[in-house]
Amino acid sequence: MRITWGPDLLLGHRVIDGQHEELINLLNELDGAVAGDGPLLADVLRRLDAYVLFHFSTEESLMRSLHQPEWLAAHRDEHRHFIAQMAAVREQARSCPAETVARLAEYLTQWLREHILVSDRRLVLALNQHAAADRLASTR
Repeated sequence: MRITWGPDLLLGHRVIDGQHEELINLLNELDGAVAGDGPLLADVLRRLDAYVLFHFSTEESLMRSLHQPEWLAAHRDEHRHFIAQMAAVREQARSCPAETVARLAEYLTQWLREHILVSDRRLVLALNQHAAADRLASTR
């Protein structure tokens, strides 16, 4: 299942939006590599793994600036779930038929879309409100 990057996924935060676009490109590559050869699939999974860790680290760092530890913990748990599912895809890619890997890749794609539209949208709204409050405080 491919995701088309478009306005419906834009959240209004340059860094997060750019990283989401790259994640979607990598998931789309994964979708294309599932039916391909093993080395290509392994390469896409390796790059996706690295980028997921980078992106989640960015989001969690931004969340720490909001000083809402409960919310950060919940968001971090969502990230850990995704990372665990990525590990399952890597494991399945080594030993299972392409259909199994394809189903897991589809799950990851759907999960990311929902995460962007719900959790990350809420994060960007909070970041924007925090920035606006800081700007207002600095003008007083």
